Amino acid sequence: MALLREGNSRAADDSDMIGEKDILLKKQAIEKATKEYRKYQVQNLSPVEEEYLASIKNIQSIVKKKEIIDKTE
Repeated sequence: MALLREGNSRAADDSDMIGEKDILLKKQAIEKATKEYRKYQVQNLSPVEEEYLASIKNIQSIVKKKEIIDKTE
């Protein structure tokens, strides 16, 4: 706890309470931002995931074309 010094006397400084409140608010803000980011991650694909799905779709189309060719032969 920060103390104001005037000679040998000490008095509690209100800035301690503000500081503790700021720390708590900052912690809550970080927790909220983390939760929101997790929700965002679940709803949106990363570039790697998008590329992976594109590769799967490409492979599927190649397999379908091959199946069509095999059926006609």
